[in-house]
Amino acid sequence: MHNLLGILLVSSSSSGSTLAFHWPPDPHPAPRLVRPKPPGYSQRAKLLDTSWRFAQGIDDAKLEDVLQKLLELEKAEMDDYEWKAPATRPSLSHSRDSAAHIDSNNGGGGGGGGSSSHSTSHSLSQDTVATSDLDDMLAEKHLRQEYDHILGFKSSILAELLSPKHALCHQKFELIVDEMAFIGHPVHIDSNGSWSWDELHAAPPQPDPRATGRGRSTRRFSEGSSALDDDDIESLTSPSPRPKSPAAVAAASQDRPSQITSFHLVLVLDRPDPCSTSSVDLYRYIDSYYWQIVFKMTAAMHYEQGRDDFIGEQCKMLTALRENCMIRGEPIITCMQNSVAASPLAAAIRDVYTAVTSGGIAHIAINEIMLTVQLPPNLDALLKPDPDVDPKWSEDPSEKAADAETQWEEELRSGWGMAPLQPWKTLLLFDGQDPMDIPNSIAGKPDSDESDPEDMLRKFIAMADPKLSLSEIATLLELDLNDEIYPMARLLVYHRKAKVIDVVNPDLKNIYAPPAKFDRPLQELTTIFSRAFPSVPLLPELLSTLSSSHRPFSSIVPSRDHRTLFFDVLIWLLKRDLLVMLHVHVRIVATADIKRRVRDARKREEEDARRRRTSRRPRRSDVGLNIDFGGVSRSRRLSSPSSAEKPAFFSKSRSPRRRSFGAVDMEEIEIAEKESELNRPSWSKEDEDLTPSLIPDPARATALERRWMDTMAVDKEPSVSRRFKKLAPFFDGKHTTNEILHRTDMSKRDVREVLHQFEDYLLVFLHP
Repeated sequence: MHNLLGILLVSSSSSGSTLAFHWPPDPHPAPRLVRPKPPGYSQRAKLLDTSWRFAQGIDDAKLEDVLQKLLELEKAEMDDYEWKAPATRPSLSHSRDSAAHIDSNNGGGGGGGGSSSHSTSHSLSQDTVATSDLDDMLAEKHLRQEYDHILGFKSSILAELLSPKHALCHQKFELIVDEMAFIGHPVHIDSNGSWSWDELHAAPPQPDPRATGRGRSTRRFSEGSSALDDDDIESLTSPSPRPKSPAAVAAASQDRPSQITSFHLVLVLDRPDPCSTSSVDLYRYIDSYYWQIVFKMTAAMHYEQGRDDFIGEQCKMLTALRENCMIRGEPIITCMQNSVAASPLAAAIRDVYTAVTSGGIAHIAINEIMLTVQLPPNLDALLKPDPDVDPKWSEDPSEKAADAETQWEEELRSGWGMAPLQPWKTLLLFDGQDPMDIPNSIAGKPDSDESDPEDMLRKFIAMADPKLSLSEIATLLELDLNDEIYPMARLLVYHRKAKVIDVVNPDLKNIYAPPAKFDRPLQELTTIFSRAFPSVPLLPELLSTLSSSHRPFSSIVPSRDHRTLFFDVLIWLLKRDLLVMLHVHVRIVATADIKRRVRDARKREEEDARRRRTSRRPRRSDVGLNIDFGGVSRSRRLSSPSSAEKPAFFSKSRSPRRRSFGAVDMEEIEIAEKESELNRPSWSKEDEDLTPSLIPDPARATALERRWMDTMAVDKEPSVSRRFKKLAPFFDGKHTTNEILHRTDMSKRDVREVLHQFEDYLLVFLHP
C-alpha cells in the first residue's frame, strides 16, 4: 500500500511560478467518506424486528407505510453522505451532452415561427455542422482543462502555493489541503546570485567537452538572457504554429541558461486519516517520505543546479515542451511521455514514482549524480503498530545509540523492521541476486589507498557466511569492523541484497520457532518448498514439529549424513522469514531466603554498631577538659585577658588548635551520627518485604539489590563468584547469550557453569 498521488516539479523566475512537470499525467485522490458507513445502513428494514413493531404498535397494515417513509429518509440522507474530491475536469461525453441540450433549448426558443419553414435536409446539415463545431469547442475546452488543472486546483494557483518566499526555503515544507499533503524542500537562490555551494565551487568549473557538445553554457544563470528566444515566442504565439518535435524543443531550450530563482520538488500524499493513528506515528510516516525521497533528490538537484545550471535548463525545456504540446492539441499523457523521453530529470521523477508505488528501488541519475531511492519496506507498520514486532527493531529515529557498534544510519531506523548491526550478528545473502550489482557500491573510499573498494566488497561478499559473525569476518579479512565492515553490510541491506540474522550454529543446535504470521500464503510456500526439497517432509509438518515444543533444529535431522541438507533447509526458511531464532535471556530473582538472610545480617550489623557507639560515647561532664587552647586554661580564656597576656589563640596569626587524640565535642558527635543516618541506605521498608522479586536492572542496582546479589555468591567458589559478578549486569532479560559472550569475552562453558551454580536465583527463558 502506498499513499503517493504524484510528484510535482515547480520552478519560479522573474515572470512567476510554473508547474514544469508532474507525474503521473492525471493524478487524483481517491474518493473518501465524511464518516465510516454504518454496517447495514442500506437495509433499515431489518431494524423493524418483531419487538420494535410490538413496542411501536405497528401492525401488518401500517408496516408498508413505515418502510416507505424509512426508505425516503434514507435516500435523502445518503445523497449528502458520500463526499468525493472535486473533479479536475468534466467528462467529455457529459459536457457534450450538456452543451447539446443547451443548444437545442436555445434553438427552440430563439427560432420563432420561422423555424418550421426550413427543410428537413437543411436542418440536418445545420445540425451536423453545429455538432462538429461543438465537438471541436468541447475538445479544446477539455484539453485546456487537462493542462490548466491538476488535483482539483488550477495549475498556476497551485504553483504559487508551492513557491514560498526566500525566508521559508531551505527547510522542510508541508502543506495540508483537505486529504492531501504536499511535502517538499524548496530551494531559493541567494541574494548574491549563487546557489549556496561556494565552498564546493569557489573556482569556476572547467569547460566540459561533453557539456559543450550538448550546447550547455558555463555562465551563471543570472548572466543569461530570456528563457525563450524569438523563434520560440513566435512559435507559441502564432495562430498556426509549426509543430516541433521533442528533440527540437530540447535542443532549442539549451541555447542559454534559464533564469529560475527557485525550484521545488513536491510529493503529493493521500494523507492517512489522523483519527486512525497517533500524531507521532503519522508524523514519522510522512517524515519518511521527506527524508527518503524529497531530501535526497533535492540535495542532488541543488548541487547540480549550482554546478551546471542543470535544473534551470531542464525546467526551461519542460515548460517549452508543455506549451508546444498544448498548442498542437496533444493530450496531457502524450505531453508527459514526450517530456520523459526528452528530459533525464523527468525520467528520474517517473522512475521514482513507479518504484514507490510498486514497492521497489529506483536507481536514478540527477545529471552526473547517481541516487538510490526507496521507501522503507515496512513503512505501513508505523500507522498500524504490530504487537509482535520487537520495539528495539522499530526504534524512534530521535533516539541515539549509546555506542558506535549499535548505531544504524538514521534512514534505516523508521519502518525498516531490521535488526541493528551488531558484532555478534551476521549477514544472509538473498538468492537470485547479484550482490555486486549495486550502483556506486562503496560510498567513499577506505582509509588505505592500496585497497580497491570494489575488490574489498567482493571479498566481503565471498566471506559472508551465516556461520561466521561480523566480528569474525572482520578478523579474517583484517578489516576494521566499524569503518569498513559495517558500511559494506549496511550497503547490502539497504539495497535488499542481504538481511541481518543471528549466527547459525554449524551443528544446528539453535532453537527456532515459526512467527505468528507469514508474508505469503502457506499453500504457496509449501509448493515452492516441496519443489526445492522433495526428500524433506512437507513444510506444514516441519513447522508444526518445531512449534510444538522448544527443541534444537538438529532434533529433526534424521542422521549426520542429512545435516548438510537440513542446513540448506534452515537457510531457505530464514531467507523467507519462516523461522525466528529463540535466544536465552536471564533475570536475577531475589528469593525470600536471600532477603531474610540480608535482613538478619543488617539487624546484627546495626546492633553491633549501636554497641560500639555506646561504648565510645564520652561523658558530657568530661567534654572540653582535655582540650588544650595553646596552654591557656578554659577559665582564663573566658575572662578578658589583657593585651600583654593575650595568647596566640586570640592573635591575628594564630596557630592551629591542638586537640588531644580521642577527645571531640559533643555537638560534633551528634552531627556525625545524623550524617551517618542520612548516608545509610534507606531499605527498612523493602527489607521487611520477604516476597520474591526480580532485580530489574542489575547494572544500576540499588544498595539493597547489590547486597542481595553479594549474598547469593557467599557460598560459591571464588572463581564462580567472580564470573557471576561479571555477568550479573547483563542478566536483565534484554541481553542475549550471544551478546553476553561477545561483551564479557567468556566461554560458553563458563557461562553454563554460572547458570548451573546460581540456578536457584536465576530465571532463564527463551525469547526472540
